[in-house]
Amino acid sequence: MSTILEEIIKRKGNFIILITSLDTQLLIKLIDELKKDLKFTYLQFTQLGLEYDSNIIKKRIDDFQDTCILIYGLYFPLDIKCDCHINLSINHHRFEEVKEENKYENEFYQKYLDKSKESSITKYINIKPDTDIKILGDLVFEYISNRINYLLKK
Repeated sequence: MSTILEEIIKRKGNFIILITSLDTQLLIKLIDELKKDLKFTYLQFTQLGLEYDSNIIKKRIDDFQDTCILIYGLYFPLDIKCDCHINLSINHHRFEEVKEENKYENEFYQKYLDKSKESSITKYINIKPDTDIKILGDLVFEYISNRINYLLKK
């Protein structure tokens, strides 16, 4: 995979992946799984919530040139340019379960759904409480690989 990553960086400069989810515990487990195989720069923004100045993230991206960057958090607006954006979707029932863990307000789920419409999500993956992290990691890895191959063929 490193030769392919070198080629995509040569053509594009940075290769940027966004992964979002309200289930931050699962998101962090997924990132730990991906780190085993993907030698990317990882930037965590789970603490930002839904209302923030996107320049915070843009400045961090600018700190890295000619590299693959995987950025993860709850939500990213349209003005965060990326090559793919994967959303680990949860339904309202699952939100009720993670709401306590993350201290979300009751209206947070609806705000999140509204904000997500303003985002450039290229892949939705519906997750359940019993989602196997290894299987999810394989699915995300496969999607990223396919996305890189698609961009190389352009």
